[in-house]
Amino acid sequence: MTGICCVPTLLATIAEDLPNLRFLLVSGEACPQDLVARWHRPWRRMINAYGPTEATVTASWTVLEPGKPVTIGQPLPTYTMAYSAKTAGRWPRRGPSAKSASAGPGLAIGYVNLSGI
Repeated sequence: MTGICCVPTLLATIAEDLPNLRFLLVSGEACPQDLVARWHRPWRRMINAYGPTEATVTASWTVLEPGKPVTIGQPLPTYTMAYSAKTAGRWPRRGPSAKSASAGPGLAIGYVNLSGI
């Protein structure tokens, strides 16, 4: 096996290293830094993909490396992402109290101008 795409919770259950694994994509939930450290290898590319339900599967991505913060990264070329704080007057803000908004061809119909989400 040379590639895996899974949620971090599933990856955490794999007890042994997979030496032939060259590509590892995690998404669906936050990836803990200790999992990045455990699975990182110089020959392996580890990617974190992020996408809110409204934007189908993936709207942004980043390469994961030990010792660096795990973030949702940069938008895909066809997406725009904006970040705002839950409290007014702080734009842009990142972190656990931030909200994100995305726009692009994968945005599901019916979410534009829909309040309350």
